[in-house]
Amino acid sequence: MRVGGRVRASAALRQRYYRELMSIIDDMNDSVVWWLTARYREHECEIVAKDSASSDIEQELKELVRRWGRRFNEAADGIAKDFVKRAVRHSSGNLRSLLKKAGWLEGRIFYIDLLKLI
Repeated sequence: MRVGGRVRASAALRQRYYRELMSIIDDMNDSVVWWLTARYREHECEIVAKDSASSDIEQELKELVRRWGRRFNEAADGIAKDFVKRAVRHSSGNLRSLLKKAGWLEGRIFYIDLLKLI
């Protein structure tokens, strides 16, 4: 027996996930650009005169990027887990609604725990 309709992903959920990731990336970009600008202004004469100041700045920049990488990984993990939970909740509700419309759930308790399958 075929149940009409499809279980679709939530476009709003996908957009929220994208916005949260882009927010972290924007924060990282703003931080690195601010830091580079500040260091360049601080050492502008030295950078123009010789290369040693730029190598010091390069080392500091690598450390900053490394720190941001750790922060991004931690935040991305939490965002991804939240996304999966919301996607499962949305898909389960959507499937439950389709089955109910098809008459499969009348008088029955129906529960889908997709998180246990992951």
